[in-house]
Amino acid sequence: MPPLRDAVRDLDGSDQALLHDVLRILVGTDSELEENFVETAKTALKKVAEHPLAVNTRDAIQGFFAETTAPNREHVIELNQRKLEMRRVARLLRIQLAERGVPVGDIAATGLGYANLLYIAMIVLQLVRAKDSDLTLLLVEEPEAHLHPQLQLVLLDFLHDQARSSGQSDDMTQPGGKVQVVVTTHSPVLASTVSILNVIVVARDSDGAEWCTKVTAIHELGLEDKDRRKIDRYLNSTRAALLFARDVVLVEGIAEMLVLPAVAQRHLRQVAADLSNTDEASKKDDQDESVGAKGVSASVDVVQAKDTKAADQTESSDSSGLEETKASRKPLDAFLTAKKLLRQFRSATLISVEGVDFEPYLRVLLDGEHPRVDRVVIVTDRDHTGAGDDRRASYEERFARDVEAGRLTVVVGGTTLEAEMFRMPENEAALRAAFIALHPKSGHHWANVLAKVEGTSPDERAETFASAIRAQSPSEDVYLDIAKGDFAHVVAEAIESENGLPLVVPTYLKEAIEAVAHVDAQQR
Repeated sequence: MPPLRDAVRDLDGSDQALLHDVLRILVGTDSELEENFVETAKTALKKVAEHPLAVNTRDAIQGFFAETTAPNREHVIELNQRKLEMRRVARLLRIQLAERGVPVGDIAATGLGYANLLYIAMIVLQLVRAKDSDLTLLLVEEPEAHLHPQLQLVLLDFLHDQARSSGQSDDMTQPGGKVQVVVTTHSPVLASTVSILNVIVVARDSDGAEWCTKVTAIHELGLEDKDRRKIDRYLNSTRAALLFARDVVLVEGIAEMLVLPAVAQRHLRQVAADLSNTDEASKKDDQDESVGAKGVSASVDVVQAKDTKAADQTESSDSSGLEETKASRKPLDAFLTAKKLLRQFRSATLISVEGVDFEPYLRVLLDGEHPRVDRVVIVTDRDHTGAGDDRRASYEERFARDVEAGRLTVVVGGTTLEAEMFRMPENEAALRAAFIALHPKSGHHWANVLAKVEGTSPDERAETFASAIRAQSPSEDVYLDIAKGDFAHVVAEAIESENGLPLVVPTYLKEAIEAVAHVDAQQR
């Protein structure tokens, strides 16, 4: 199918070629039906030609024309219809469109999205009704153009149903009439509508010194049925961009989804400042080495200087100005670096797997001959049993090739996200503000937790907080009524508010954020 660049023109053009094609398909070999259709048009046009206006027009033209010719060469004018065939009849018709209950008007008035849908429907109608081939292949390029998500879903369901129901004739003496539909898309909504068994991922890959396009059929990755169904359910319910992302962050739940971007914004600004300072120190070391090397020749030439004092003063002045310029440039360099790192982080797709079973997602992203992603980062908790460490070891062994290539990073926290943030006393203010915002009358519960952790180690602080949020009743030793999603929303708000509340980012989150932002590439 041609690209959907101007469906309105194709549907409402003067030649009505698309309408004629549909008429021709519906007529098929029924010559009697075609003849009757054309005769009906002829009869209608004959009535038009017999209308008083047409007759008066003919007579008026006849009168003026007669005066231009000799009487013995008189000619007679008649208004008759053209010789009609189906193509000419189609040109006399015009497709119009409107929502039911609204006066029918120009196709353009309904919007480009509905024009595209009508165009696709007419193409599919032709293919489905055509029975002269065993298999007809319909290639549709980015049908999501100008369609809101709900209509995208309806459209793909339509294409899927038409392909599935085509070619079901039991007559083995006739062509099969099967229609296969291939859709290319950048829409997560469309991709999530079908099973990954029907998905082929096309990705750019570096092949030596050149870039090339590689394809991976997901159904060839060997996923077990239960894993395939799990991915299908996830994509269908979330419309996530899992299949399109070049950088992916897989987290356990909603808390990490909400807090990680807010924490990243602060942390990457600090990383950018550190990188700027590191670059400055590196340049200074290089300059010191250069000055030391030049000092040998300077000591030889010093006897030739006629005004050593003046030269020293000039050099000192130039050096001072240079240092001021460098100092004023450092904040700008750090700002630009932070923007670059944040842009890289925000280009990644964050996906909550709502659990700890990351392997099906890793297989979809990493299995196969050709890489389809640049980087996958897993953020998970160790848990009390140490299961998080076991998961990391298992994934790093299963996907060793990707770990070695820098495509897979697995970071493991201690207990839970909230407890790991509480591990550092500096974060108490932000966490307390979030808790009190949700439970204004529960300050005593928070005070009880603080009393329990006073003078304890960071590990004990984290464990106590984890116990408090796991507690089911206020009667327990420590208790905090925290709904992870609500609490994460408020914590993220506090972090993003820039209200001066201190924040120390847990080490495992630092590793995850820096991996997603490709800080290692910035350091090279």
